[in-house]
Amino acid sequence: MHDGSGNRVRGLCYPALSVSLNLLVAQLLDPDLVPHVAEAAANCGLSPDHLHLEVTESVLSTDREAAARVLEELPSLGVKLAIDDFGTGNSSSVGGAN
Repeated sequence: MHDGSGNRVRGLCYPALSVSLNLLVAQLLDPDLVPHVAEAAANCGLSPDHLHLEVTESVLSTDREAAARVLEELPSLGVKLAIDDFGTGNSSSVGGAN
């Protein structure tokens, strides 16, 4: 049984779960990342708006144009983005790739 939002219900209501993943700079610069993310989410039955992808600030010191293209495309899938300082527990949501 489903509750109408794509969540399975087994007698109890529960909040939708989200998945957070860290992206390496090399993954972010992969031109096929966006279609891979869309396909992986679909294959797992995960709504993209429940997927949070985190990148480090070091991405800004790489190919900024390529990274900006991907960072602009991912939210069009519904994916949430965050800049994360791996290992420190600090992260913040990203509104755009400026």
